Amino acid sequence: MLSWRNVLKTNQYSVTQRSRKINHVGGSHGVSGVFFKYDLSSILVRVDEVHRPFWQFLVRLCGIVGGIFATSGEMTNVILILYVYSDWLRTVFLQVCFIHLLDFL
Repeated sequence: MLSWRNVLKTNQYSVTQRSRKINHVGGSHGVSGVFFKYDLSSILVRVDEVHRPFWQFLVRLCGIVGGIFATSGEMTNVILILYVYSDWLRTVFLQVCFIHLLDFL
């Protein structure tokens, strides 16, 4: 198999921001300022990058192209059917609307 793998070892960090309003009238007290709290934890993230062979790329590409052709063919058939039967649908729709219009009057 003609695939290769790259492994990257890295660490993950996160930041949390908190703020609150101090209202002395409402009974909330505190000291204004900027405080930093560091909480270090040992989390190691391992990222594996796997490259697939070229023939697998070609197989997937052929599947995508085939799906596009099949979908466009179906859409063409639906549009053609609507175009061919558009006169018939228009006359039936107008007859139904005219009948309901006469019932309304």
